[in-house]
Amino acid sequence: MKKLLFIFFAALVAASVNAQLVVDDSGNVAVGYDGTSAIASDFAVNSIGNNYSTMHVQSNKSNGLHVSQLSSNSTQYGIYSFVTNNNNKSFGLYGRCTSTTSYSNGAAIGVCGSAERSKSGFNYGVVGALTSTSYGAGVFGTSIISSPGTDLLDYVSNTGARYAGYFKGNVYVTGTVNGMTISSSDYRLKEKIEALPSNTLDDICKINVVKFNYKQREVENANGKKIGLYEEDSPILTHKHYGVIAQELQKIYPDLVIEGEDGYLSVNYVELVPLLIQSIQELSAKLDEAQKSNARRDDGTTDIADAENVLKTELFQNTPNPFTEVTTIACTIAENVKTAVLYVYDLNGKQIAEYPVAGHGETSVTIEGSSLGAGMYLYSLIADGKVIDTKRMILTK
Repeated sequence: MKKLLFIFFAALVAASVNAQLVVDDSGNVAVGYDGTSAIASDFAVNSIGNNYSTMHVQSNKSNGLHVSQLSSNSTQYGIYSFVTNNNNKSFGLYGRCTSTTSYSNGAAIGVCGSAERSKSGFNYGVVGALTSTSYGAGVFGTSIISSPGTDLLDYVSNTGARYAGYFKGNVYVTGTVNGMTISSSDYRLKEKIEALPSNTLDDICKINVVKFNYKQREVENANGKKIGLYEEDSPILTHKHYGVIAQELQKIYPDLVIEGEDGYLSVNYVELVPLLIQSIQELSAKLDEAQKSNARRDDGTTDIADAENVLKTELFQNTPNPFTEVTTIACTIAENVKTAVLYVYDLNGKQIAEYPVAGHGETSVTIEGSSLGAGMYLYSLIADGKVIDTKRMILTK
């Protein structure tokens, strides 16, 4: 009876596509059959099929198989696949898309899912679940494969635990990520372990911290149109952000700066935390030493108080920074300094401006933005031929 229904369905398909219907001696059925070879699948359309497929469809139309499900049932499946794994490998649904030609506005998608207009909070384009107690992941993604036609399972590794999502390769997010973020730090996963140098505090003090807004970036979608990478009301665009300039940090801690495939630089802020901890420890050690020295004094004064009473020659960070029109660079000049000059250099070390510093004590130098081009600059305070300090400033137009 099932065979008769199957043949009847095949006849309807043949009638709708105006193609030849063939049933061979084994009972296999083909639509659009050329009659030159044995039918391999139980049912084949526009081909003889193959001996590892129950149904095989070869189509030159937009859709190889189109299913429209119109039902009043509470649960509906356009396509339902259930596989009992009696072999080494099995797939509930396998999607592969490839092309022999690279198109300027093309897109190849193995599986595409879209969901809309159901109960609020329960619309999912793709759902994956790990329903056993074994290790694995509900969704596994990788960007490591570079050769077309490669067996995907050759790149699916043992996760070693249970995860909702597991990814091999870089993950890029254009929105915010909520939840706790942790990093692997087990001693057993590390080698070549070394203590940080004792001058970490000096390096940390060289880092220039800024606040800024991100620019909108345009990317090309699958239809070849230019679209914004971020939504216009995204906090990435609307909120102020605080951080460092990657090009600056790269000169101090190059291992914390990574160049992406798009050519832009990113900062590993997480690994800045250990450096800050080391800096706090160094500062704490200096304070402890000062307190011990204070305890050894017999005259009732303290080293800290003496240090505060002695005027030092110092250079401070310009404000505002970055600036557009005017910025002020504050400094203090000790009483015994004869000459003090503030020099401005470009990032290649070429001197482009100098500003004599008059007087002693707390003073400042004002720089007009119109006197410089937009960019990043270095400025140094030199007193009696000695470099006191060097800092960075940013001019935007």
